[in-house]
Amino acid sequence: MLVALSLLRELGPVVAALLFAGRAGSALTAEIGLMRATEQLSSMEMMAVDPLRRVISPRFWAGVISLPLLTIIFVAVGIWGGSLVGVSWKGIDAGFFWSAMQNAVDWRMDLVNCLIKSVVFAITVTWIALFNGYDAIPTSAGLAGQRRVPWFTHRWPFWAGFCADRTDVWELSSCKRKKMKFG
Repeated sequence: MLVALSLLRELGPVVAALLFAGRAGSALTAEIGLMRATEQLSSMEMMAVDPLRRVISPRFWAGVISLPLLTIIFVAVGIWGGSLVGVSWKGIDAGFFWSAMQNAVDWRMDLVNCLIKSVVFAITVTWIALFNGYDAIPTSAGLAGQRRVPWFTHRWPFWAGFCADRTDVWELSSCKRKKMKFG
């Protein structure tokens, strides 16, 4: 029960964003920064080819599409792992585990909130990585200075998740969800 709730509401989008930032974000920054250092982007501009449309935009949309998919895979594998541990090691009945999870999770709201978080994290992490690669100083020292990108992109999901939880931004309809009655 708590496995599915924690994975859908908090851990799924945040941990997937951290893994995405560490792996894909740093690779995007290094690739675009190297293209800037070897003047591939400026040579595209000299040939009247817009590097933002041909290089940056496809990578941006790939990040925006791939992180929500990775989040769904992460959540599904995490829930499956929780059921495996609960049923195999702890001796919980499989039917009880799945029915309790279905009763505890509001699938529509929790899944929508999970996907909203992952899309927001995908946009910000991909944008930060691409911007820092595009804005890199075209020297070896400038490329070595791109170590701040993984540092910043690893801290962004924590701060965004904390601020969202404190302000209740991600809740689409908290009164319906908690079934509050007024009056």
